Amino acid sequence: MAMFSHVCFAIVLSGFANFPVQASGPDNDYFRGIAILSEDPVQAVKLFRKSAERGFDEAQFNMGASYEFGRGVPQDYVTAHMWYNLAAALGHDGGPIARDRVAVVMTPADISEDQRRARACQASHYKNCN
Repeated sequence: MAMFSHVCFAIVLSGFANFPVQASGPDNDYFRGIAILSEDPVQAVKLFRKSAERGFDEAQFNMGASYEFGRGVPQDYVTAHMWYNLAAALGHDGGPIARDRVAVVMTPADISEDQRRARACQASHYKNCN
């Protein structure tokens, strides 16, 4: 995936305004997380989070999948939707599809909460993504 210094985006379901975002590529934390995912999903999610916090869309997508399916973390559709939104905003091809799949099981209040959390996450440069 090409590296971009800044990416402006708008997320349709979340109604975000365009924010500049620093994009990043794969790193050792991401690859270590992939390597241990089946044996230690809890540690893998910790490694994915480190990479996601550096703006790597694939790690953000994997965070969404981890929360969607409860792999290494408790299942949480709002958090899954947030991470998929963030990945989609950085151009991850699967992000919009996964985000829309999760949205089907969410309430309007859930989506509103996702919007609030995603904005806080972006504003903190991916450090406040709870």
